[in-house]
Amino acid sequence: MGPAHECCVETVRAREAKRAQLNLGLNLGRLAYNMILEADSHTRFEREVSHLQLMGLPVGDKNHGRKFVKEFTKCVEQIMRRAILHFLGEQHPQTLRRPVFAVNADKLTCMRRTSQMVGGIMLVEG
Repeated sequence: MGPAHECCVETVRAREAKRAQLNLGLNLGRLAYNMILEADSHTRFEREVSHLQLMGLPVGDKNHGRKFVKEFTKCVEQIMRRAILHFLGEQHPQTLRRPVFAVNADKLTCMRRTSQMVGGIMLVEG
């Protein structure tokens, strides 16, 4: 094997290792996002990661704690806030105006957990 071939092999190995690491991070992110959507506790995230590891799935060794979900929630909030503000701030081509909307809030008790439910009502032409 020549030096050029060895360099290509090392480059491919490094790329595959980087892709595997990215997939690990995406898997943990998907799990954390699911915990947020289902309003599960942050300690359940740790149990789910342990469960995945016991099943033989690669989960890596970083971002397995409750703090990861807390920080991840902040990031999701920022992204969603930016997307909503962008949507509400742009003119629609049909009306040449920004969308009309209203916010409603109410208390929701589900499975003995009380939380504040917030929704938005959008008026669209149709």
